[in-house]
Amino acid sequence: MRKLISLLALCGLLFGGCASILNPRFQKVAIKTAKGSKLTINGDTPKKKDGKYYIKRGRDPQQIVITKDGYQDEYHAVVAHRKSPLFFVSLGLPLTYFINPVGGMFIFGALFDYGQKSMNYDKAYDFSKMKRDLYEKEDNIKDVRLNQVSVSVDKKKLNYDIFFNYKQYLKGKKYYSTHNPKKSIKIEREDIDIENTVFTDMLNSILHDKGFINKDNKALNSSYLNNVYLNANLVEIDVDVINSNAKLSSGKFLNATLKIEWEILDYYKKQIYKRTIKANSGQIVIPNNGEDAVSAAFFIASSDAISRSLIQFMNFKEVKEHIKVSEEQLRENSFPVLNIPVASQYVSTMNEAINSSVTIKNEDGHGSGFIISENGYIITNYHVISDDSKPLEVVMNNGDTFTPEITRVDKVNDLALLKINAEGLIPYKISASEEIEIAKEIYAVGTPTAEDLGSTVSKGIISGIRKNKSGQKILQTDASINGGNSGGVICTKEGLALGVVSSKLRGLGIEGVAFGIPSYLIFEKLKINYTTVEK
Repeated sequence: MRKLISLLALCGLLFGGCASILNPRFQKVAIKTAKGSKLTINGDTPKKKDGKYYIKRGRDPQQIVITKDGYQDEYHAVVAHRKSPLFFVSLGLPLTYFINPVGGMFIFGALFDYGQKSMNYDKAYDFSKMKRDLYEKEDNIKDVRLNQVSVSVDKKKLNYDIFFNYKQYLKGKKYYSTHNPKKSIKIEREDIDIENTVFTDMLNSILHDKGFINKDNKALNSSYLNNVYLNANLVEIDVDVINSNAKLSSGKFLNATLKIEWEILDYYKKQIYKRTIKANSGQIVIPNNGEDAVSAAFFIASSDAISRSLIQFMNFKEVKEHIKVSEEQLRENSFPVLNIPVASQYVSTMNEAINSSVTIKNEDGHGSGFIISENGYIITNYHVISDDSKPLEVVMNNGDTFTPEITRVDKVNDLALLKINAEGLIPYKISASEEIEIAKEIYAVGTPTAEDLGSTVSKGIISGIRKNKSGQKILQTDASINGGNSGGVICTKEGLALGVVSSKLRGLGIEGVAFGIPSYLIFEKLKINYTTVEK
């Protein structure tokens, strides 16, 4: 009798694993995808027969990625969560149980029927919906570049939802949730503040591929008319973590929802538009339960969500209007003529040139400028004074300080005219000639990297006359120029102003290349006119 019971028990255990033993290793699954798309499972092209894909059975979710030219990549996780019909065979015949209690051994065996092949996937999936990729840049659109992608997430805005198994996920039943105190799990959360992230380069790569970033490698393509920048600040993170099957050790997948504040900045990094977007990632499989694997999966999910957010942002009508080359910007300077009295004396030596150069500063930094009238008019770059949220100060060479008034600006040519309350100054005389001699010896006067280096003079030549993408003339010089020189004068040894320092070309292997704005544009763009005052 004991031998019989033992034999039946063994049969119960053996036949109690019908699904695990008898189910095929692969399941044929119908997956509907967009026409012309490509599907991979765990990075490989799967076998396909009679319109169905072969998916390996297992406890871990399978990563499906669908790609198509002109569309965003779609990430899906498929989970074997349905009991195979063979599972019910494992329960044994009910009559056997009632006739002979030993039949219960079959039910006992069924409790262990959770092998790698015991469960089935859904018979069919519809993954045909895909979202279009970022559009190609057109000629009437400015170049667009990511300035930075930062993270400023308060710990209360960093949330996790954990699902016990895939079925609960489908029903929306959260097992743990930081949103719900009654279901909350003790997860340590901290504020996250990162000034710039690796996502900046990733998004710039997307923009570059679509033509939004200059591809022709020309140094002078950047200008107010042709360039804008984007800032992205991640302010909220929600992560769903889904267990495939809680009864056994099984894989997981996750998806992330990110709330991002987007800004459009003009060429001078001033905000001109702002919008907040929530974007969802696809479903990203966590290949194992290690901490590094979770971090890697979250990075992929974050990259996917941020990319989708960028594309969504760029598609808004208002955004397209702000990044379009505008004729209005060409007409924005409609100043009346400003008559400046002819001075009784102009700069004629380098000592006088130093004394008639100024430092213009705010709490974040400084630039340079130079005096053009006896009664306190000063020329500088627009980008030096563009942040009007912070007070400006003009520092003379003798240490005297003044609070300037911004009287007019030309953003297109990066020029600004300031006025201080002063009299009896010795101004620079400005050349109105459009004829500029190549190889002419010149001097750049200004305040380079540190304020205590004010009134620094560097010598060079006019090494070229260039044109930028907008057709504007630019002086090229080999004089030593640093960031704080911006707005300073480019002059002859006799003190005649030929231009305004604007920028230095930076890059690996680039040295001795700086640029200036021709002085005749001061008259043309700021509508300045010298007049003789009768006494």
